[in-house]
Amino acid sequence: MKLYIINQNGLWGDASSHPLPATVEIFPRIEIGVAEVNGTTISIVDSKFTLDKLTDGINTVKVNGVMCELLLCSTTNGGTNGVRRIHALGQDFRAVLPYLMQIEDLKATTTRHESLLTQKDFFG
Repeated sequence: MKLYIINQNGLWGDASSHPLPATVEIFPRIEIGVAEVNGTTISIVDSKFTLDKLTDGINTVKVNGVMCELLLCSTTNGGTNGVRRIHALGQDFRAVLPYLMQIEDLKATTTRHESLLTQKDFFG
């Protein structure tokens, strides 16, 4: 992922989703610094740091005190083997609505499949 620091704002370089863990590269380059992810400090070395321990839902990131756009983390494919992905959110919180709808649809589908699995005896 690319993060641009422009006029004291952190802007993510794209709106695509990325699997975790994700390496963040900062522009313009910062040789040494700190990122703050949900209040936890992470070292920046060679203008890079890694996002890995995010909570499902909205996450905050600061780089050297500069607030960045929010990140939405979600787990797909359910269960403990799910794939965790992050999406950059713009400053307008309505940007999160399509992602929330996708999550709700996935939850409904997973619940439906789990219900079907409990009704059938695959080993008998």
